[in-house]
Amino acid sequence: MRLRRNNHALPFPPGPKAFPIIGNFFDVPNEKSWETFSKWQKQYGDIISIELLGRRIVILNSSKHAIELLEKRSLKSANRPNFLLAGEMIGWKNTLVMSQYVHRVIGTRSILEPYYHHVEHQGYRFLNRLLDTPDDFAEHVRWMAGAIILVISHGYEVQDRRRSQKRDTWQLKEMTDKPYETVKAQLAEGTASAILHCRAKCSSFLMTLYPEVQRKAQAEIDAVVGSDRLPTIQDREQLPYISALVLELLRWFVIVPLGITHVTTEDDVYEGYWIPKGTYIFPNMWKMMHDPEVYPDPFLFKPERFAPGEGQAPEADPHNGIFGFGRR
Repeated sequence: MRLRRNNHALPFPPGPKAFPIIGNFFDVPNEKSWETFSKWQKQYGDIISIELLGRRIVILNSSKHAIELLEKRSLKSANRPNFLLAGEMIGWKNTLVMSQYVHRVIGTRSILEPYYHHVEHQGYRFLNRLLDTPDDFAEHVRWMAGAIILVISHGYEVQDRRRSQKRDTWQLKEMTDKPYETVKAQLAEGTASAILHCRAKCSSFLMTLYPEVQRKAQAEIDAVVGSDRLPTIQDREQLPYISALVLELLRWFVIVPLGITHVTTEDDVYEGYWIPKGTYIFPNMWKMMHDPEVYPDPFLFKPERFAPGEGQAPEADPHNGIFGFGRR
């Protein structure tokens, strides 16, 4: 293992004192490390650095610095770490999250619009299954999430389980390379898609904790959509409270608290600190989404914070960072 020392005239970003070889190994807890990094902000500031087994790691506790380092300077920080086991041996290096920097036009409205009807269709199938077997809520959510991902990413529509499993397996093998067969089969069987699954379960749980929010949301749907049809994506602009509720869910329950890991491709200097090539950068999304200076009463689930009122502007849109910073 090669240890890279600071031979630069400028210091690393501040952080707890590191031990030889192991660095700050014992300073970082195994669970909820983002909360520890948030507490360190009071002592070290918004930009913190630690060393783990010879690797320099920078934690960003504010969106201001995340935007500057990961978006405005994305040519130096757009890469992802190369994990030998998960990336090279298992094949996850080819996924969007772990792939090295490439310029792709994805995620824009024009790209996604052709798939809107697929999303709505899977939503209708989910509701039908939920009516038939409400006790299998979690399984239905996984099925829906996996089906949406597969149809958008590979044009494959997951069939109901009444169909032959052998036929479905053959279709999956025909449409993709072998390294991805297991992952896609898991999606088709509803055993993956943890992010969408967690989000759906969390929203259901929150509605039981905040019944007044559920009443307001239902009242808006009844007024705009009525009772003779289901909501569609085209109704979104006429459903401001529902839109605000979704934004609050994104903010309140951060699925990836430390965001997507970035790695620098060359040396950089920022705010008077030296950030060497190969540094891992973690945007502390949990801290950014629970910053009381940005979101007053951050632990309160309050969709109204994103609904414009008389003389009051909406709070910062959590879309700016919650799905990652920088180029892809």
